[in-house]
Amino acid sequence: MASNKVASELQSSISSLEKIQLNSPQTASSLHKSNSNGSAISEEQLSQDLAQFLSNPSLNAALADGSLDLTSYSTTVEEELSQLETQCIEAYRKKATEIASLCGELEHADGILLGLQELLLGFQADLGGLSGDIRQMQETSKRLGAQLHDRKSSVLGLRAFLNHIILSPSLVETIGKGPINADFQEAIREFTQIYKDTHEEEAQDWAGGRAPADTAAGMEMQAHVKKLRLVAISRIREYFLQKMALLRKPQTNIRIIQSHGLLAYADLYEFLLDCSPDIAKELYGVYTESMSKTLYALFRTYQAQLIQLDATKHAATRQDVLAVEDAYLRDAITTKAKKRVDVFTLGNRANVLLSDNNMHDEPPIAAMVALSEHKTYPYERLLKSVLQHLVDAVTNEHVVCREFFQRTDSFEQLFSPTLQLLLEQVENYLFGC
Repeated sequence: MASNKVASELQSSISSLEKIQLNSPQTASSLHKSNSNGSAISEEQLSQDLAQFLSNPSLNAALADGSLDLTSYSTTVEEELSQLETQCIEAYRKKATEIASLCGELEHADGILLGLQELLLGFQADLGGLSGDIRQMQETSKRLGAQLHDRKSSVLGLRAFLNHIILSPSLVETIGKGPINADFQEAIREFTQIYKDTHEEEAQDWAGGRAPADTAAGMEMQAHVKKLRLVAISRIREYFLQKMALLRKPQTNIRIIQSHGLLAYADLYEFLLDCSPDIAKELYGVYTESMSKTLYALFRTYQAQLIQLDATKHAATRQDVLAVEDAYLRDAITTKAKKRVDVFTLGNRANVLLSDNNMHDEPPIAAMVALSEHKTYPYERLLKSVLQHLVDAVTNEHVVCREFFQRTDSFEQLFSPTLQLLLEQVENYLFGC
């Protein structure tokens, strides 16, 4: 009941306030301004203000007990507002200088900020220009990178092409004037590849998909390569002729010459087979002729030395008999009996032909050593020694001709005179028996 009474009183008070405000000129002007601004007080807003007013406990209690006079309360509030307004004006007057200074500083700060804004806008414009320059530089960098890549590819391709056809000064010096050694042989291998590359008539990747023989550089290098090829052929021919001439000299270690002077440079002879078959054939003829004569002389000398070691060289005569005379039986210890040589005695000669004895693995006889020691051997042992040397020589020459000359048909040319010599000596020996 109290709240309803208070509400009714508030409602009546508000109505009376509205009438007073409408009658006062200030209120009318304020309302005119509100209406001109399009923000007039609505009933809903008035109801909200009333609800907020009633939410104050002290005001609500004053209204409930009837001790609050709204008219006097409104007057008090207006007076307080007027005092506050007067105080604000006085405070403003006291701080007018400072406020004016603050306004000046604000205006100065606005000017600075405006300058900064203009500067930043300039920076922004410059950055926009730099962005364009950067994009242009990036495009230029990409273009230059592509050109550099193409140039490197061209350089690598040209380098590969030149490496296949160009004769380096060191290579020319080694082939033209260098000693015949392992470096010379390696230079010949490299030169052989260059010769093949300069005369290649099929398209090659390292030549840019063209035939090297059809390029200007390839045709120009062909003449220089041919000249150097003739020099190499001439030097190799002279070298091998010198080594083969050493084979004819007496007391020469043939195996050393063959292994270190010929077999070690088999690639050079293969080079001659490819470049000049006629010269290769000439060298083969010189070698077979030289070795045939050398082998013939060696076996003839060796056979002559072995004949002096023959224990059965005394041939039977009319004075030799199969049976022993009675005089020798009666006087077995006489000097004549001691000096008697029985040419019909076999002794241990048959052991030479057997394979189950120690003599089968004996090395060939060293003739000079045996002569100095005054040793003698049965003829079968001497013949076996000759055949051992013959087999060793045939085996060695087969290896040399196969590895160096790449031929296996040299036996007859090398050993025909030697075999004839040995057969003739065996026949002579048998004829004298």
